[in-house]
Amino acid sequence: MAKAKADYDAKFVVASDRRAASQLAFALQDPTVECFEDKMSQFSFWLNKEQRKGQDAIILVDEPQSRALNSVIRPKFRSVELIGAIPITRLGKILTTYQVYSLVFDRSPLSNLPIL
Repeated sequence: MAKAKADYDAKFVVASDRRAASQLAFALQDPTVECFEDKMSQFSFWLNKEQRKGQDAIILVDEPQSRALNSVIRPKFRSVELIGAIPITRLGKILTTYQVYSLVFDRSPLSNLPIL
């Protein structure tokens, strides 16, 4: 994620659900990881919408959360580009796959997102 953030000149990292955002923030040692989820969580209160307005991002999306990418997030970005996939395996079986996307902001205000 850190490499993708640098490669795509993203200003912040985000996850599609609060569980993944918490784990990602811990793994990256980055307390500024955000969560774009259509449910209210503590991340909803921590997000500084004015600071993030107009900034491009890298997002980690868990397979079950792909609905959030399409319904909540994609409409607010000019470009959503799949840049990688991370399969999570256990005993040789794929449990889930995380997708990593580059988000290029469309410059509309974050406040238009349902719950961020």
